[in-house]
Amino acid sequence: MDIYMAITAVRSRHIPKGPALLFRLTVISSAVLLLVFALSSSLHWESLIIVLIAAGGIYIVHKDITHQPFPLWLIFTHGLAALAWLMVQIFSR
Repeated sequence: MDIYMAITAVRSRHIPKGPALLFRLTVISSAVLLLVFALSSSLHWESLIIVLIAAGGIYIVHKDITHQPFPLWLIFTHGLAALAWLMVQIFSR
């Protein structure tokens, strides 16, 4: 879904409301869970990095909700950072 939304944002700079609503719910619930994890975990640095990556997604959602243009570089940076962090977590264990 994230790749579909990124491609759609690049092509038309407008994200359809159905996938955007689902993505918003995912981002907001994930941010709450990450905050709870960061506050209750002993892995504070890892939690901080995850929260910083998520902050990019929250900013993109805010821009979409307020109908303001969002920077395309942030979409790619956010996605690549999340993918890189996922790969590090998968291959480091």
